[in-house]
Amino acid sequence: MDLKVEITGTKKALKALGATELHQVRSLNTAFRKEGFRLKKKLQAQIIAGNPGGGAFAPLTILARRWWSKRKNNPIHHLSKGIRYHVPNAPIPTLQVGFVGPVTTREHAGMVRSGLKLSSRGGHRGVSVGGMTSKSWRRLGFMHQQGFKRTITKSQRRALFQRAARMRKDSPERRVFIIRKGTTEFVTPRRLIVEPFWDSEKSRTARNIKTNWQKKMEGVRI
Repeated sequence: MDLKVEITGTKKALKALGATELHQVRSLNTAFRKEGFRLKKKLQAQIIAGNPGGGAFAPLTILARRWWSKRKNNPIHHLSKGIRYHVPNAPIPTLQVGFVGPVTTREHAGMVRSGLKLSSRGGHRGVSVGGMTSKSWRRLGFMHQQGFKRTITKSQRRALFQRAARMRKDSPERRVFIIRKGTTEFVTPRRLIVEPFWDSEKSRTARNIKTNWQKKMEGVRI
């Protein structure tokens, strides 16, 4: 899942300025890329901190922290490694941030027509573009933002019971390793990443792109 951004009014502004001038197109693309880099770094930092957009992730269970030795209650911080940004070369650029997948010419045209769009899939499919998020990261990003269930296998149930047997009987955590027969699945809750982050950043993003575009057109280094 990733976000797509088109700044309202850029098409009209380019037409008024004379969009055939390469300098104008490059300046706009540079403004989008600079903002994309800022959003990428900030989203990565917030995933590591566990609070994209200012809201905390659902915490890890005691079982998850003890079984996988994750003493810190910091779920899915590793997903920060899959965050990318991308600005396709086009007269009217769009910005993708998140678990970004390759974009075809047709998909890019659709993005331009629709303006801002939050995709419901783990990135777009199409021609391969360097620097994109891999399919495995996109799949993980999609799964964790939707929530998912996993069947508890016999070997997992046995390993949990053996872990409980090694613990002191008066340990308050011992009971979580004894899985009831009626419990057949591990449930991973939904943890939103891109949507709350974008809600907190969209106003600033539009201002930053327009400001940086103006600076670049005036010859100011950004």
